[in-house]
Amino acid sequence: MGSQESFIQIKPNVWKWTVNRREYSVKKYDSLDTAHKIRRIHHHLASVNFPHTLPLFDVKDENTIVQPWVSSAKPANFANRNERQLSLGAIRSLHQTSDVINWEEKSYLKNYDVRHKWKERLQRYIVHQKEIAGIIGEKEAESIRFYAENALERLKKTVPNNKECTLLHGDVVHHNFLKQGDEVILIDFDLACLGPEEVEMALWMHRVLPHVDYRVEFLLEEQSDLKFKDPSYMFLLLYPNELLREWLYIISLPNIKRQQLIPRLKLFTAKALTSWPKLWYDVEKIVRRSI
Repeated sequence: MGSQESFIQIKPNVWKWTVNRREYSVKKYDSLDTAHKIRRIHHHLASVNFPHTLPLFDVKDENTIVQPWVSSAKPANFANRNERQLSLGAIRSLHQTSDVINWEEKSYLKNYDVRHKWKERLQRYIVHQKEIAGIIGEKEAESIRFYAENALERLKKTVPNNKECTLLHGDVVHHNFLKQGDEVILIDFDLACLGPEEVEMALWMHRVLPHVDYRVEFLLEEQSDLKFKDPSYMFLLLYPNELLREWLYIISLPNIKRQQLIPRLKLFTAKALTSWPKLWYDVEKIVRRSI
C-alpha cells in the first residue's frame, strides 16, 4: 500500500504533516539565516544533551524546519504555579548551557539590546498614541507613555551596558513552552539571541506578573530560581512592555478583528495601570534591599 499523507496549515508558515500516522511540525522560513540559526542552536544543545527541545529532522529544503508534532503537549499556563516553575526552570537551564557552550563566539547570534528595542517600541507607540487614546482615553494612553519614558530613563542610569551574555530564547510567551507531563519543551527559537540572563528572566516576569496580580515580591518568594545576580536588572520590570506591545498589535489589525479584542485589552490595561504605582514602589524597595 502507498503512504498516507496530509498537510494541514496551522499558521501562514506552519503546517502539520501526517505521513503513515506519524505527525510532524513543518515550518517554512523566508530567511535562510534564521533557519540556519535554529539548526545550529539545536545542534549545540543536542551536543550537551539539553532536555528541553525537540529534535530536528534533516530535509533538503534549507529554509524548512521539521520537528515531531507533540499532540499530547499543551502550552504552559502561567496562572498555574507549577507550570510557572517548570517554564522558568527550562529557561534557566537554557541560560546555564553557557557553562559548556561559548555562545558569545557564535557569529550567527546577534546581541539583544533591550533598551534600544524598548525605545523604538515607545517611539512607535507615540506615533499611534492619539489613535490608542481614542479607544482607552487620553489619560490612560498618556499614563502608558509616562511609565515607559520614566522606566527608560531609570534603565539608562542603572542597567549596565556590558555584561557576560548567554543564549536567550528571545520569545518567552506561554505558547512557546509545551508542557508534557512534568516536563517542558521549548519551541520556536526564531528570535534567539545573546544577552544577559537577567534580561530574559525579567521578560518572563513581564509575562507572568499579570497572572499574580503584579505582586513582585510574591513571585520572587514563590520561584527560588528568580535570583538576579545584578539587582539593577529588576528595573526592567518598570517598563510597561506588555501594554505597549499589545496596543501596537491591536491597532495593526483589521477593524472587525480589532473590535473583538478591544474589550479584553481594555480590562487588561485598566488592571495594569492600577497596579503600576505599587509595582514601581515594590521594585524600588527590592533593589534597595538587595544592594
